[in-house]
Formats: sequence, structure tokens, C-alpha cells
Amino acid sequence: MSCRVMGRYIEDQLLGHLVEELRAEGVSTLRVRYLPTKKNEPARAFVERLSGGRVLSEEATGARTLEFAIGERSPVTQSAYAELVRR
Repeated sequence: MSCRVMGRYIEDQLLGHLVEELRAEGVSTLRVRYLPTKKNEPARAFVERLSGGRVLSEEATGARTLEFAIGERSPVTQSAYAELVRR
């Protein structure tokens, strides 16, 4: 996703939609890996907005792997800025 789009909460809506699709397929756990780079500040902010995750690993470089139980709850907090609508 373009850095020009990230930070406008489109990423939250896309992940929320993905979580719904994964649940429909019977998936109950989602792992997210963040790798820090010079241009990856929007991704770090996004990962920090997610809720209910458990840190599986954290490296000295700042790389992190988080795990989310998505069976009943999405890690995404709903945003007033963007919304995916099915038609």
C-alpha cells in the first residue's frame, strides 16, 4: 500500500475486511510482522493502533511479530475516516 494512502485509515478497513474473510474460512489466529525501515513509519503507526495482540517476538532492530486471536474480535478499531461498503 502506498505511504500516501496509509495513515488515512484505509489500512484499518482493509485489515478488518481481511479478518472477516479469514473468520469465514475458519481461521482464528492472525500474525502480523512489522519490519522497521527508514520509510516505514506509517506501518509502525498502523501496527501500534491494532488492539488485543500478543507480542511473539521483538528484536533489537525493532522488528516485532504479534499474534491476534480473531475468532471473536478484530484487532482493528473502527475508523470514522474510511469505511469499506459491500454492494
